[in-house]
Amino acid sequence: MLVPASSHLLFYPSQQQLTSDDTSWIPLFLQAPSDIQSTATGACTPRHNKPELTLSILVLIYIIVSYLPQYYRIFQKKSSDGLSLWFLILGSLSTTSSFFNIFVLQWGVIRCCSVIGPGPCTESILGITQLGVQFVMFNLIFILYMIYFPPHKKVSTFLRHQLLHCRLFCLPARSFTWTLSILATKILLGYFFISTAITFILLAAVGREDISHDDGTGNSRSRAWLLVWAGLLGIIAAFLAMIQYIPQIIETYLRKVPFSIHSGGHN
Repeated sequence: MLVPASSHLLFYPSQQQLTSDDTSWIPLFLQAPSDIQSTATGACTPRHNKPELTLSILVLIYIIVSYLPQYYRIFQKKSSDGLSLWFLILGSLSTTSSFFNIFVLQWGVIRCCSVIGPGPCTESILGITQLGVQFVMFNLIFILYMIYFPPHKKVSTFLRHQLLHCRLFCLPARSFTWTLSILATKILLGYFFISTAITFILLAAVGREDISHDDGTGNSRSRAWLLVWAGLLGIIAAFLAMIQYIPQIIETYLRKVPFSIHSGGHN
């Protein structure tokens, strides 16, 4: 369970605020909140809400603590046997998408940090911190999965008997699961770096135009693409979160041995 991130900031439109209707072609379900705004001095006003701050901190602590039993179980067994690879793939893609989604939607809040100071900034980005921590904690499970992958499952079962009688010039063939795990690692890294590149390219385009344009509409097209990107990330994250537990349930059922999955607040 994650509490929806709140900005803790009030934004007051400036004369350079986007007023163009060029983004009207974007479907409503893809449009993000209007947090991407000018952050000129005076445009950002910190708002302190103690109950909201307390709840956000408690949720952050819950996310961290909820993953610890999973780490402990892997360290205790010295094995990641029982974890579904597809569960980890879907979860990693989902948490990555969720993080970049909120990063884009709260970009205006992040830029305000240069104006409002460290304390209010820390409070305002707790929503981003929650999903950032969840992204790190879940992907750490995938890292541990690779580190503690059962050695006997790295070799193809079909060739294992032949390897026992092999003396020279015999290289073990990778099992399908281990090969898929290596491929998944490359795909997840690629998805992360591509998402990072697209996000910062679009943010840079919006940032430059927001500063340089003088007619109030110069960056509407870049902003439109940024909103589409944020919406797409949100859809990917939500869809994968809905189906990610199915592979693990099937894996547990087929093995008839429960392997506790502590997936934090990811739902």
